[in-house]
Amino acid sequence: MRLRSDRRRAAAVRSRAPRRPSGRRDPSGPPRVSPPRRDRRSAAALGRVDGPRGQRDGSDTVRRQRSGKARRRTLTLAVATTLFLGVLFVAVFPTRTMLKQRADTNAAAAELDELAAERAALRKKVAQQNDPKTVEQRAREQGWVRPGEESYSVLPAPVPPIGLPSLWPFAGVEQLLSSQP
Repeated sequence: MRLRSDRRRAAAVRSRAPRRPSGRRDPSGPPRVSPPRRDRRSAAALGRVDGPRGQRDGSDTVRRQRSGKARRRTLTLAVATTLFLGVLFVAVFPTRTMLKQRADTNAAAAELDELAAERAALRKKVAQQNDPKTVEQRAREQGWVRPGEESYSVLPAPVPPIGLPSLWPFAGVEQLLSSQP
């Protein structure tokens, strides 16, 4: 079977339809609408081919495509920027804050360990200072004695005279030297 062209097919469809007398309008059918009238500019524009690949009114089509691409590009940039800022606010800034807090916490823990070690050393020193033997030794260094004991103070031996002449530059030098221990 051979396919008919569009014209023959349309003619075949028309030939099967019942014919109406010309000039009269079928009252049961839709009202007739005349085609819209075109002005000279639109008729000239329809006849002109200026777009790519033989499109009519191609400059407007290209302009629309370019503006559409620009809008899409702007929208894509806005969405990407929003997503980037969202990632910054959701992931990067809190992560930086968390890392800073972790570093501060580690520094505070290290300082706390140092203070605990220093405190332990001081407690050990206090325990040693409160030992009865240490207390007695420090008291004896300061001249204290137990009841019933006698203390003797031993004075240093006198300094032998140097034998400097008593003239002007040496006057009083010997007295100064002998007064110092």
